[in-house]
Amino acid sequence: MWQLEFDRHRLDWQTTEWVGISGPSGCGKTQLLTHLVTGHNARLGCEGENLHALHPRQRGIGWAAQGGLVWPAQSVAQQVNQLAQIHQKQDWQSLANELGVTPLLGRDTQVLSGGERQRVALLCALICARRLLVLDEPVSALDDGATAQVLQAARTYCRHHHIPALLVSHRQRDFDSVCDSVYLWECGEQVSIESAHRRFTIQQPQQAAALWPLDLPVSAADGEVLVQGVALEAGALPPHCHRVVIPAHEVSVARQAPGPSSIANTLEGTVKSLSTIAANSVLVEIQWREQTLYALITPSAQQRLTLTLGDRVFAQFKAHAISAA
Repeated sequence: MWQLEFDRHRLDWQTTEWVGISGPSGCGKTQLLTHLVTGHNARLGCEGENLHALHPRQRGIGWAAQGGLVWPAQSVAQQVNQLAQIHQKQDWQSLANELGVTPLLGRDTQVLSGGERQRVALLCALICARRLLVLDEPVSALDDGATAQVLQAARTYCRHHHIPALLVSHRQRDFDSVCDSVYLWECGEQVSIESAHRRFTIQQPQQAAALWPLDLPVSAADGEVLVQGVALEAGALPPHCHRVVIPAHEVSVARQAPGPSSIANTLEGTVKSLSTIAANSVLVEIQWREQTLYALITPSAQQRLTLTLGDRVFAQFKAHAISAA
């Protein structure tokens, strides 16, 4: 078990767990990570061992600082090779390929774009991370598709090597993708990823989306995923994807089982809640087995369907509505 204490904040996590840290800009999240790495005014321990009592190189902490900091006046390959030699990590080539760094190896670090710097910085942090990975907005310059791929690649590597991580981000979707729990800065509470996602949905209902764990990680682009023992048709997903999201605006609701349709997925569930979130929007929360699905409908649609709590309904969504968390 890991423990981190800083000021009034305390985090606990298992040896393979990824913990997100969520809070408003300027609250001190980056300062927390800086103190964690330097050992200033913070205590970091694992199984009773005080890591700050060790020499920095012996702590085994890999840190990807905000902005994707890289060494100047070097090629990417030179920087990566130097770190690999220092940390005796010679098997980094496949990881570089997974992170999209391989095409950048011959480039000078000073000409990299923001997203490219972040990919390189993440690779360097993983090379250094024998015991703990620390990430400060590591994919903020990447688009959603690239973000999911890069984070999933890093999480898969860490899962294989039993490396936990702390991840600071302003995007709930980053937490949804790879974290097991989230530390909520303002209330000083550490909650499960499911609870954190539900809180976000309550705060931002227009962005509501189901967050579902897959029974098996995606291993090939076969167009199908397994959730709660049910096969669902899906679009292309990155390798090793463990969770998917289904946006509420992609889900339609019917009172009767629909006939043949181009819409691939139909699930029967129960209306759990109905919330008017705007003049023309009602958020329907549907319980399907042990999972929650959301749909955004209009008030007139609610009236036509005469929807009330406890009603059995059929939720439909296209294959391409399913995307990697």
